Amino acid sequence: MSNNNGRTERPDAWWRNLIAVGVIAEDVSPIAIARYAGVDRQTASDAIAFARDSGALTDTGVDPLIASGLVADLHPTEIARIHEAVTRRLMAEGPDRLLDAIRHARAASALVPIEELVDVAQQAARVSLSISDYASARTLLEFADEFGNRDTPTERAERLCDLGLALDGLGLIMNARSVTARAFELAEFANNTALAVRAAVQYAMPVDWYAGDLRATSMLQRAYEMNPSSSEKVLLLAARAVVEMRVPVNSVDNQQIAWITRASIAQPLAEEALNASRSTGPQERVLALL
Repeated sequence: MSNNNGRTERPDAWWRNLIAVGVIAEDVSPIAIARYAGVDRQTASDAIAFARDSGALTDTGVDPLIASGLVADLHPTEIARIHEAVTRRLMAEGPDRLLDAIRHARAASALVPIEELVDVAQQAARVSLSISDYASARTLLEFADEFGNRDTPTERAERLCDLGLALDGLGLIMNARSVTARAFELAEFANNTALAVRAAVQYAMPVDWYAGDLRATSMLQRAYEMNPSSSEKVLLLAARAVVEMRVPVNSVDNQQIAWITRASIAQPLAEEALNASRSTGPQERVLALL
């Protein structure tokens, strides 16, 4: 039996199920439906034509109410399988698709091992940080931190340091400092000197609002007592000099308007860092010069 357009009539369930696949994949196109439903492209195109004839599909897409009904007709196992396929496709397309991949992976239930997704999210987050895409980095790192249940203290401390950088880049200074302080505690617990130094210096710098911060001073001192390398000592001494340079006077109406300078304490630290930085790398040298 054929309709006026010459297409063979089939039961509604035939095209409805294929359109549901496109709805789940968030791409109601012949290519996407053929890929995720395992049919040829002509069959997918026919399904789209039937959907248009019925009014289920318009130029603006599938109506949300109709879409939910189409998806409800599929078996939960099939829905999870499609989400898994979409997840893996998006993961292969690069870090800029990872946020979408994560949404689909969570809908795929156990079909996508969470450890695998956490690893990919962290890799993508580092790429996002390198190009200053702090919003994406934050989302990816927060996801990884929520589901990375098998991490060692060192692995989580590294992630929290990265998250601190992302939050700082977004201007969320207080959140960044809280996360970085937690990273230091984990690094100290794991006796990871290099990571403790990184977290302590990251927490202490910049110090525009936190000159004389006792917590920063404590973290820098504790990291210094963990037997750091020569270059790490330069970083700690230089950061300590900057933090120690000014001590805040009592605030007025919660506004910090005055500090007391302490060159007699900060200057020796700065000179020691500067002298030691002559045999270190550019990062240490620059901080010592500051």
